[in-house]
Amino acid sequence: MPDATIPQIPADELAHRLDRGERVQLLDIRASERVARGTVSFGPTLDFRALPASEMYRLPSLEPLGLDPANPVAVICGHGNSSKQATLFLREKGFDAYSMTGGMAAWETVYLARPLSPTPSLQHVVQLDRVGKGALSYVLVSEGDARGALDVLRRAWTAWQELEAPYEAARVRVLIGLACREVGDKDTAEMEFDAARWVFHQLGAAPDLARVEELSRSATPKAPGGLTVREVQVLRLVAAGKTNRAIATELFISEKTVARHLSNIFTKLGLSTRAAATAYAYQHHLV
Repeated sequence: MPDATIPQIPADELAHRLDRGERVQLLDIRASERVARGTVSFGPTLDFRALPASEMYRLPSLEPLGLDPANPVAVICGHGNSSKQATLFLREKGFDAYSMTGGMAAWETVYLARPLSPTPSLQHVVQLDRVGKGALSYVLVSEGDARGALDVLRRAWTAWQELEAPYEAARVRVLIGLACREVGDKDTAEMEFDAARWVFHQLGAAPDLARVEELSRSATPKAPGGLTVREVQVLRLVAAGKTNRAIATELFISEKTVARHLSNIFTKLGLSTRAAATAYAYQHHLV
């Protein structure tokens, strides 16, 4: 049956409903061992229950589930596939059921933004709660001092790196890119977007990948290894034997930006030296 006929609820909508204090019935139909490793547990109004789909289909009646037919039921699985069949099953039994789009994989990427009190240098401060992981991060965006916000965001990125949390670090890089764009540094903004895109691709974080591609002016890689146009320019100059200072002068960017491009190039290509990068450039006809 086409998905268009199956009522669905996005993970972020579920989070916002719970955050507003709405009562939500949630039925987790994954295997018990998967539920034990983690499930939705956000908000005091969550009415949660779990039963594997295979067991639910064998029940002579759904009374043991204790679901209220007068209130909506969100059905969650791992990736939003088996919950569709379960949703149709429940609707046939008279329940107002909805399949949660993307399942637990989507839930684990949900953030809720909460405005905080401004500071003297930061006029707009937002706290992001990653409700699906029980983790907390802060986003600071300044309407009056974008460069000040950049300093804070870069410290946040460093902290996530040290904690070996690539997903959170990539989310911060997107915000750094937005702040760079705000101060007119479009080249660095694109570099940050691309670095975040690469991590989201490696992690299979499809919703985040889609968002960053919308923000970026180059939605798809233009060269082998996923290098951007600017990274190819840097790589060609490295292959020509130029120093970071010389590359910065030729491309009208800072040495710090050159260093970041090189770091991204090395990461994407799995290399660690300029000599190896030079060899790669020649082998793939980039020079």
